[in-house]
Amino acid sequence: MVYCVLEAGQATPERWALAGLFHLHLARFDARLDAAGQLREFAQIQGAAYDQEHLRRADVALREAMRAEALSAWHIEAAIANAHCAATRDWVHIVAMYDALLQLKPTPLIRLNRAVAVFRAGRREEALAELDLLEKEKSLRGYSLLPTTQARLHQEAGNQEQAKRAYQRALSCMMPAPAREFLLRRREGATD
Repeated sequence: MVYCVLEAGQATPERWALAGLFHLHLARFDARLDAAGQLREFAQIQGAAYDQEHLRRADVALREAMRAEALSAWHIEAAIANAHCAATRDWVHIVAMYDALLQLKPTPLIRLNRAVAVFRAGRREEALAELDLLEKEKSLRGYSLLPTTQARLHQEAGNQEQAKRAYQRALSCMMPAPAREFLLRRREGATD
């Protein structure tokens, strides 16, 4: 098992926040796959058992990180990851955290993640409009998660034609085989 350990002199609040973020991601890592090794649906990941040792280590790191005089982007990213490890997600609060993160780190990838949270918070049209705007970002061209996200959210919103087109764009991108297999399964649901 991998652990993040900070040595004496390295243990700044920002580094503690990064260590907490690291452990929160590792806590959910195995939950992404089912027993057959296939990627799980988002709702299944939330209900899966997370690695308790990594959650414990994240908790220790985050308590140390909160000794900061000012919050860094790592603090906010760790808070968002921590919210994703909760039994139920408070999407309105997650959107607020993404808003704060965008003030420190206004990147297209953070806007993409925020759009998902906005959609889950019930502001579907706003989220889909933001995804359309992100298509113009050079840094996201060829990035499979943008059309994958568009496909999934359009599918959930009942926009089957837009979902099909987005799945086609996503499948034209490079991605690992398990992700491609997952997308093919999801696309089949969009054609029903």
